[in-house]
Amino acid sequence: MEPNGSGSIERCAATAGFACRSAPTRPWSFKHLLIWKGGIMRNKPVELVIAGVGGQGVLFVTGLLAEAAMKAGFDVLASETHGMAQRGGTVLSHLRVGDVKSPLVRTGSADAILVLRQDVLPVASVFLRPEGMAVVNAGRPVPPEEGRLMACIDAEPIAAAIGDFKTVNVIVLGFFLQQIERHPERLPMPVWRCADVREMLSTKRLKASGIEAFDRGYHELTS
Repeated sequence: MEPNGSGSIERCAATAGFACRSAPTRPWSFKHLLIWKGGIMRNKPVELVIAGVGGQGVLFVTGLLAEAAMKAGFDVLASETHGMAQRGGTVLSHLRVGDVKSPLVRTGSADAILVLRQDVLPVASVFLRPEGMAVVNAGRPVPPEEGRLMACIDAEPIAAAIGDFKTVNVIVLGFFLQQIERHPERLPMPVWRCADVREMLSTKRLKASGIEAFDRGYHELTS
């Protein structure tokens, strides 16, 4: 699920100096690199990879989390790595919060991965650190991995019950926020709260089913 409308963000080309300018653009539509300046700087950043396929709203989820972190006072770097333009192709989005210079998450260093489609889990999991957390939209069992927290939700039946299959991304987002609140030790520092993200989501031009889907995901039991 993605909103309609337009907005203004700081668009920064991935060049030396990260020269920024304000420009009207579709919310969270980034081809290269976005920088949000929030002000809070910490030594150990929070590193997150969001994965799915084209058309699932990977960049919408990334932008929502980035905006929520910025509103909480953190600095944020985000980047889409490949697959954005092709519907059905794999999309990976990197999000780093804190004192960072590059938007890209290195292999084996992500604190968490948020996977909107089980088929892309092998691609995303290479970024996850040994003690990291994987939140996966999975209709099939996901084998446990030693040291890692594997939290799964089957979002498609929930979206079907709501009557809107485009809400899968916000269902998984709600479930992700539930998991990081239940397991705060998995992230270097607290960045997101469900109430804050839900409030921000409510300001977007979404159908009522979007908020319902988010709430259903947040309250879903771990499978």
